[in-house]
Amino acid sequence: MKSSGNFLTAIFKNLFVIVFLVLLVIYGITGFFVLPPMVEDTLKSVVYEQTGRDLHLDKVKINPFALTVRIEGFSIPGENSEDLSGFKQLYVNVKAIALFWLSVHVDDIVLEEPFGNLIIGSDGKWNFSDILDNITANGAAEAEPEETDADKQPVHVSISRIDIHGGHVRFQDQALETPADITLSDIRLNVSGFSTKPGTPFKTGFSAILQNRGQIKLDGYSKLFPLHSKLEATLKTIPLSLAQPFVNETMAISIQNGNMDLNANIELEQKPDDTLSGLITVNTDTNDLHIIENMTGNDLFRMKKLSIEGVHISLKPSDLSIGRIFLSDPEIYAGVLENGQLTVSLLSKPSKKELPVEEKKPVQVTAMGKEKEPSDPLKFKITAIDMTNGMVTFTDQSVKPECRVVLSGLNASLKNISSDPATTSGIEIQGKLDPYAPFTVSGEFALLSQRPFNFLNMNLTDVDLKNFSPYAGKYMGKEIEKGKLNLSLDYKIAERKLTARNTVFMDQFTLGKKVDSKDAVKLPVELAIGLLKNLKGEIHVDLPVEGNLDDPEFKYGRTVLNAIANLITKAATSPFKLLADIVGGGEDLGNIRFSPGDDLLSKESQKKVSDLAKALHERPKLNIEIKGTYDPMKDRDVLAKRKKNQKISETMLVTLAEKRAEAIRKKLVSGGLETRRIFMTAVQKKESKDSIGVDSILILKTN
Repeated sequence: MKSSGNFLTAIFKNLFVIVFLVLLVIYGITGFFVLPPMVEDTLKSVVYEQTGRDLHLDKVKINPFALTVRIEGFSIPGENSEDLSGFKQLYVNVKAIALFWLSVHVDDIVLEEPFGNLIIGSDGKWNFSDILDNITANGAAEAEPEETDADKQPVHVSISRIDIHGGHVRFQDQALETPADITLSDIRLNVSGFSTKPGTPFKTGFSAILQNRGQIKLDGYSKLFPLHSKLEATLKTIPLSLAQPFVNETMAISIQNGNMDLNANIELEQKPDDTLSGLITVNTDTNDLHIIENMTGNDLFRMKKLSIEGVHISLKPSDLSIGRIFLSDPEIYAGVLENGQLTVSLLSKPSKKELPVEEKKPVQVTAMGKEKEPSDPLKFKITAIDMTNGMVTFTDQSVKPECRVVLSGLNASLKNISSDPATTSGIEIQGKLDPYAPFTVSGEFALLSQRPFNFLNMNLTDVDLKNFSPYAGKYMGKEIEKGKLNLSLDYKIAERKLTARNTVFMDQFTLGKKVDSKDAVKLPVELAIGLLKNLKGEIHVDLPVEGNLDDPEFKYGRTVLNAIANLITKAATSPFKLLADIVGGGEDLGNIRFSPGDDLLSKESQKKVSDLAKALHERPKLNIEIKGTYDPMKDRDVLAKRKKNQKISETMLVTLAEKRAEAIRKKLVSGGLETRRIFMTAVQKKESKDSIGVDSILILKTN
């Protein structure tokens, strides 16, 4: 009996081993040989069902003992010869699947050489738009299964290591006028300690090469449920020419050179109400930017460096603060073409015709969860914007010879710029004009306030006016021989009322040769200059401007131009009144009145002539013509009463007029005016409208 029991025990032991070995063989055969083709067929079926495209798959390998899956040569074909997406090899090493604890543990996921080709065709459609349509149709056709209690239990997934390397993505936009072609190569993604278990941190590292030149890196830690990430992003040597195809759609400019570096620290956190808050800190540099105009090929903008430092972006509440924006050696080129067109008008392109309605496919967005609350307005603050060694070159080809004005050595600073209307910002600018005339600008303004600025001061000194001779030739009909300009502008605003003082000082301003110009104004410019210029060759002009900023009819620039035009017009119509205003006199210095029948100057007239002599002595470019006058009625009546029974002849009246002119000349000479600048003209009969007196006629001329 004992031997038979041992025999049965041995049989059962051997049978167990045999069964185990058989099951092991079946398990191995199933894993190594049965499952791979089944997985391959399933993948192809699912991909075709979802995308409508045939999946290409080289090989599926499964090791049931090591719990590894390897998929090789995976690719989804594109609409053209290039595949849409795929990868060389995917390797997954599953550590364990614990159904009881609803968890999956994966040791490794390794993806080698993934790729994607994303194309917007000339018709504006993506090369995967049919796939999206197919997925949408399949999703609508499938009814959502009822959620069970088991479905509500989250399955925790943990992956020790995710390694994606050798990736390549190419984006093309063939709908653009100049097709865009952008590549990301050498894509790497490394994730360690990934877990969907709430509060478990994992490390992420990403890098790629943009357009075979720029470097992109992203490193940091994250955890899920709720989301909390701390990341550092770095961009190096990103070529700005990548934007050229998109710029070409609206602007006729070419980016010749320029690259950008950026460093950002990102912290994001999901709040209990599922909103996302966070803080993003950014520092960025743009280097060696060079932009030209397409039509002329001329420079438009150059800049050695643009630094934006201390950028803090808060997501909730929306808040943007920038520590400093710094521009180094910016150069701006602008001007006017021969036809009078501004060069900046060449920069924009006409908008393209709208696509047909049937080709426009709006993206459907489904709201989830709570209705979105209106977002808070963005608040922003910029502590400082600084510029060093800037230059502005303005070339006007509409005048001959062309005029070129250069502002150089520009240093500027704007302080405390904010979205708060109550914030007052300051501005300071220093530089030189062509290249020896210094100028300064200073002021305070409120960016978003109803008042544009509190005050603004501008001072420009020692400007060589000969550089602006082409404008004088075109608009005044004469070249500028010489002259210097000092300009002081002082603007103040109080209670929406502008008070401006424009002080102009010109030294030795002299017009030269005559220029034939159809645009020359028909105004006595030389007479105005002669009136304004004193004995030292100086011109002092003060043009005050006042206005209410709430008045829609008030335009500052137009008001200033009108004041200048009125000044010149006054020189033509009322030169002696203008002269009186300049020297501080009250009355018209050209109104020299005599009593009827008399050739003696009254005390009042003597003072006027003395003031006139002094004013003309200080204005050596002016001559004066004196035309004696007589009134045939008034003078004849008075003379007849004086000389009883004597007939008053026309000759006697002419003699009276000549004596009046001589009295004026004598007083002018005694007042210091050279006789060579005084011209006597033929007398004139003049009937006065009032009975007070007879006015002599004085005329100012330039010598």
